[in-house]
Amino acid sequence: MEITTSRKPMIYKYIQPKKISLLIVSTILTGSIFLVQESQSQTFSQSPVNKISQSDSKESELRKLTTEAIRQRGYIGVGGSIGISGNTSALGTSGFSLFSKTIFTDNLSMHNNTVIFGTGISSSSSNLTVDFPIRDATSQQIVLSPFIGGGVMLRNEDGLKIAPHVTGGVDVPLSRNITGTVQLNVGLPSDRKADMGLLLGIGYSF
Repeated sequence: MEITTSRKPMIYKYIQPKKISLLIVSTILTGSIFLVQESQSQTFSQSPVNKISQSDSKESELRKLTTEAIRQRGYIGVGGSIGISGNTSALGTSGFSLFSKTIFTDNLSMHNNTVIFGTGISSSSSNLTVDFPIRDATSQQIVLSPFIGGGVMLRNEDGLKIAPHVTGGVDVPLSRNITGTVQLNVGLPSDRKADMGLLLGIGYSF
């Protein structure tokens, strides 16, 4: 008996080129969508970090500005010294004044003052002072800074003469870079009456 089989050889005719093309295109599109979603996910995940960094930067800048606003500031300035008593130096006889303030701490500073162009001998003084800054209750900015201290007065009279000196007054910040000052300066020559002068001036703050 002859047996015949109807088995057909295995061929790939059922896999059509169009379906292969669609499969490839679908894979490519799916991969692209996945990559786009992953990129967006990374961007969103970084956004909060960037916001926190910007917030920290703004807070740091604000803190710096606040610190600058409430701290004591040194200055250099010009003014006039009005003589009150004594005639040993220009301090007691009036004159043009150059002065400065150097800050060490919020409550400790150095006040320097030179009186020239007066009828008496020019004099210079350096005083270590204790400051008592008074701040606004809301903004904490300094509105007044009274001070008191002592040091030495120098004058050139037949050689360099050194005498004790005391000072007291108040600094008034008028703006960020301008400070007004009123100072009472007293020189104490050992063999003469005290020289006393009242200084009124305007300084540039730094």
